[in-house]
Amino acid sequence: MAWVLEAAAIILLLYIASLLHALSFFGLILPRIGLVLGIYFTIDNWRKKRFVFKKLSLVASSFIGYFILLAGTLYHSRLLHYDNFSHWALIVKYLLTQQALPDVHSHIIGFSSYPIGTSLWCYYFVNFIGFNEGVMLMAQFCLIMSCLYAMFAVIKDKSNLLTVSVMFLVIVIFNYFNIAIRMNNLLVDFVLPLLALAALASIANYRNNVNMMSVTTIILTSVLGIVKNNGTFS
Repeated sequence: MAWVLEAAAIILLLYIASLLHALSFFGLILPRIGLVLGIYFTIDNWRKKRFVFKKLSLVASSFIGYFILLAGTLYHSRLLHYDNFSHWALIVKYLLTQQALPDVHSHIIGFSSYPIGTSLWCYYFVNFIGFNEGVMLMAQFCLIMSCLYAMFAVIKDKSNLLTVSVMFLVIVIFNYFNIAIRMNNLLVDFVLPLLALAALASIANYRNNVNMMSVTTIILTSVLGIVKNNGTFS
């Protein structure tokens, strides 16, 4: 659950920061804090001889392979769907150039009823790496992958090949029937149900810990509500 909770927490922090007119500061500081902490924990684990790669489970190694398989293709892909240029990619570019939320005077943004949850996540990437269509697609893909990975939290025995295979089959079915949306655009219709499933997985995973279950559910459902205006009903 750590991956999707981290992504959700970043989205919420950026959303709150944008409402407080501090998006530029948090957009710059958050990835740098993450980078510093990543280097620190890597060095700390190396000193204690706790190498992460030795502890990779079947699920984790399979997801790494799945990520590598699609990441390169998505990075070199281009946005084609019209809605990317009428809102989703447009709002990311607006956030990057203006470092603020659009207001009533921002006539370039036509769909003012759409929240900006995933756009803030893409902004988080392009603000640190650079504005590029492939970077935005990779950002959305990372969010999708974190939601899919969270679904495995309901499996108690990660070494059970049959159970893991069934879960991967479910993911394959999701991708196969995702005909209209696909993953080579920034539309959120595929992200919405995956976030909802991640929230359900967190409830099942922390069913014996009411505090953790409450916190994770609040975080994920809060993000679900700002991804799209109908996200509350997902």
